[in-house]
Amino acid sequence: MKIFLSYPSEERSTAERLNFALLQQGHDVFFDREDLAPGREYDQAIAGSIAASDLVVFLLTPGFVRPGRYTLTEVKLTEERFPTPDGRVLPVLVQPTDIAGIPPYLRAVNFLVPRGEVVAEAAHEVKRLAANLSLTSRVARRIRSPIGLAVAAAVVALGIVAWVNRSRAKANRRDTVSIAASIRTRARAVVGLADSGFAIATANPPQLVRFSETGAQIGDVIDLVGEPVFMTRTPKNVLIATRGRDGLMVFEAAKLRIVDSSLFDPAHVTETYRPAKPMRRSGDIQSVAVGPRGELWVTTGNRDGEAGVLRYRPSDGSWDAPTFTADTAGFGPDANGVRLRDVRGELWGARMRGSPSSLYHFNGFIRIDRFDGNTLALVRCAHDVADAPSASHVLFLGCDNELQEVSVESNALTLVRTRPTLPPDRSPGTSSYDLLQADSSRVIVALNTVTQADDRPVRARVAEVDSVGAARPLLDVKEAVVVSLGVTSKSVVAVLRRADGSTDVVVAPRPR
Repeated sequence: MKIFLSYPSEERSTAERLNFALLQQGHDVFFDREDLAPGREYDQAIAGSIAASDLVVFLLTPGFVRPGRYTLTEVKLTEERFPTPDGRVLPVLVQPTDIAGIPPYLRAVNFLVPRGEVVAEAAHEVKRLAANLSLTSRVARRIRSPIGLAVAAAVVALGIVAWVNRSRAKANRRDTVSIAASIRTRARAVVGLADSGFAIATANPPQLVRFSETGAQIGDVIDLVGEPVFMTRTPKNVLIATRGRDGLMVFEAAKLRIVDSSLFDPAHVTETYRPAKPMRRSGDIQSVAVGPRGELWVTTGNRDGEAGVLRYRPSDGSWDAPTFTADTAGFGPDANGVRLRDVRGELWGARMRGSPSSLYHFNGFIRIDRFDGNTLALVRCAHDVADAPSASHVLFLGCDNELQEVSVESNALTLVRTRPTLPPDRSPGTSSYDLLQADSSRVIVALNTVTQADDRPVRARVAEVDSVGAARPLLDVKEAVVVSLGVTSKSVVAVLRRADGSTDVVVAPRPR
């Protein structure tokens, strides 16, 4: 088989070793392009070699995708040779590389991410692909014979019958993505990433690990300052709140490069006013969200002091306890158990558990509007909020699991429309709470059922709701709850807490 080997110049030694390995398998390999004279003959030689190849192997590194590199020209020529890359193109991730910078043509096939020796694993994968291509060539030659044509016609007829039978089951068939047990059992939170794939934050040790859509680990693990307790993503950043060493970490959403890190010491919080009775603030960060001016807001619990809402300013690394002209919520100890969300540039809070619930709307620096479930039935079961994909409205769940879309004017909520999700699970002695993630024109809803007595997990369900109100179940797991939810273009990733106290990660494909 003819193979073209594309590599950046700094990986020439790796390419040489792979070339020898492929020659030993009996392949005809073009890799020594550096011996070609530059100019028109050089370009023609490269284009001709790719046009004559049966398989192209790409050794991916940050240098491979750097603008201006000839390797990108080779990708373009390969796309002309094989418009459909599956089975004809093998991208090998030799070094951790920004996925967003890799040409979409190469991202259309699964990368080989070697776990051991690069050359050995790449040569083994080439051998497998070569066997498939050899079988395809033999079949093609036989089909061109008269007997082959007759057999092919019979096969087509049988195939049509089989296709009819398979199509009925196709909608229920799920591709599986497997995450290593060493990650699943330590997972605490997950987010979908800006370009593709997802990232999981783990405990013991505290780390951030990046994965492709297929579940392959990408790059090295990133150490965190403490055990992750909350993680969320904005269009630009991934935010992580930690415990053990209480603090915040901010990463670029595309490349997961650290942008900011701050340890939180409650004793160094600036009070914007002097309370009559000095308080001891808690360092127990529970959630984090980005404010309208780029500052970070957190809610804290009462682990070691008084709960509240605090603000972190990345510009100077300072923490303060802001006050509002009119604090209608009394948002001090009441902040314990409230999850913050950025909804179209405005801060919202939702009580994560219990009934009746409450919602909080940060109205600039004027006041915090509180919508109390004791007096407003609309929000009685609202444990999370999200932005409506198609309008400047807010979404949250009602007590019958209907997705409620509301408009916000001053300090009033007006119901605009409702959409069903999944039927409520009203098992005796249980209660429920939810997590929401908006994505494009759809909303992902996680519905958790727990025992009222001891908060033991009973059932975890995840569904996708489209703009017309069609709800598609994605996940249903007994004796578990979803503690964190990540959404990508192809999958929903759920971190589960099981009844025995263990954690797990499940990846469910989204409907096409």
